[in-house]
Amino acid sequence: LDLPAYNKVTSFREELKKHQDFLKEKEEIVAKVDQLKQVYESRQSELKKVLYVLPVEKDLPNLIVQFEALSSENGLILEGLNFVKQAATTRSAAAEDVETEIESQRDYKTQEISLSVSGSYKSFKSFLEALELNIRLMDIKSINFKAQGEGAGFTFDILLEVYYQ
Repeated sequence: LDLPAYNKVTSFREELKKHQDFLKEKEEIVAKVDQLKQVYESRQSELKKVLYVLPVEKDLPNLIVQFEALSSENGLILEGLNFVKQAATTRSAAAEDVETEIESQRDYKTQEISLSVSGSYKSFKSFLEALELNIRLMDIKSINFKAQGEGAGFTFDILLEVYYQ
């Protein structure tokens, strides 16, 4: 019996076993990735719905179209629309650090929008219901109104906060 040759074959068998185990582990990882890819592809429609509710960017042109459509569908005239810039305030360094910490923990950002619509009170109520049912996530922060004249309806000023990622 040739002992050095036997030891060499045994060493090769151990090395082959290690490579086979490594290959099997990599094949399991590839199978898992393929499975996750199938799950991801099957949930594309759900992901699209989430992106409508909370888009990745501000998507301001789409917001303009939505507000114009919602106001006209409910019998209102969109008089004006402004994207409110968040004013920079002077704070102490400690307060800024706390604010930065809070901002970094949030998974969303906001954009304030001021819009002015005119029409009847009934139309305005319908408009508010449409805003509530709208797919885009938003909050109404304030509403102000004033009469346009005898029987002419009202002008409604709304401050909204819309959310995005």
